[in-house]
Amino acid sequence: MENLKNSSFIAFGFLSSMFVCAKESLGTPPVVGYMPIINSINYVSTGIPNVGTDVTITYTYYDQDNDPEGATDITWSNKKKGKTVRIELSDAGAVLTPTITPYSNPPADPVVGIPVSGPATPVIPLPTSIPRFILPVVNGAVVKTAVSYSAAQLACSNPINGVPVRLPTVSELSELYKTLQTVAPRFSYPRSPRIDYFVGHYFGWPSLNILGGTVDHYWTDGGNSAVDIQTGAVVNAPPQGQLKHFVCYAL
Repeated sequence: MENLKNSSFIAFGFLSSMFVCAKESLGTPPVVGYMPIINSINYVSTGIPNVGTDVTITYTYYDQDNDPEGATDITWSNKKKGKTVRIELSDAGAVLTPTITPYSNPPADPVVGIPVSGPATPVIPLPTSIPRFILPVVNGAVVKTAVSYSAAQLACSNPINGVPVRLPTVSELSELYKTLQTVAPRFSYPRSPRIDYFVGHYFGWPSLNILGGTVDHYWTDGGNSAVDIQTGAVVNAPPQGQLKHFVCYAL
């Protein structure tokens, strides 16, 4: 009989301990609502974006509990944030994808939803050369500067890689300036758009304080005249002996 009592006591103690554990687990706070979600991610504009342009998306926020939207996070694959991002030089030729993580305002529960990626958009790659404009080569070396019209004309008097060339005319350089205005990215510099930086960085054309350049002027086949590659202005009768840059034009 004594053994039976001991067994009953042990069993009661075991059940009591189970009951206590179950009671403690009731302290875990339950989830009381639904997480916010993101629907309908769309681009505001259509077409393939260029460097220097903005890309904007829209989306639909939804919460079944009618919790208002909080600080929803929008992160792009290039690490930029926000509904609107500027396409930079480093994005040229890349594919950008936005990822949106919905947040509702506290004390909503839960506050954060599942991240959703939007449709990818490619960025137009930058050209690797400017058609018909060729940096001159003299004795196997690229030459980019000349102190006179005659020196620049002489450098562009012989074929380059078998292609006959000459100095570009005022009209040809002016038209190039107009074209570059549409493709040169917008930089946060004192002058904008930075055409001189653009052609220097990607095509090796020197200009003022870029690639060792001292001016933005480029010699033309118009005698003693030059075109400012940054402003498009024609510079007539520049001072003799002033160093200017030049490129050749393929015929």
